[in-house]
Amino acid sequence: MSDVENVRKPGAEKPVTPAGLLVCEQEEEEEEEKEEEEEEEKEEEEKEEKEEEEEEEEEKEEEAEEEKEEKEEEEEAQEKGKGQQQYFLLVKEN
Repeated sequence: MSDVENVRKPGAEKPVTPAGLLVCEQEEEEEEEKEEEEEEEKEEEEKEEKEEEEEEEEEKEEEAEEEKEEKEEEEEAQEKGKGQQQYFLLVKEN
């Protein structure tokens, strides 16, 4: 018997044949590939979540900027309105 035939799979009661070793190796490779795919999927999901959070943050910043601009425009309009009212009052008095 060769050394390969005497190798035992953990928990196996019978010696593992070279064909059995190939099956074990294939199973291990498949398991490793599955784990790698799961890890890649997890990393992709995390990346997508991070991008979504960044987009939401940018939208909030844009909304805040728009609100600020609208408020400034309203204040300017009010100032113009006050100036016009004062002008009309002056014209009325004269």
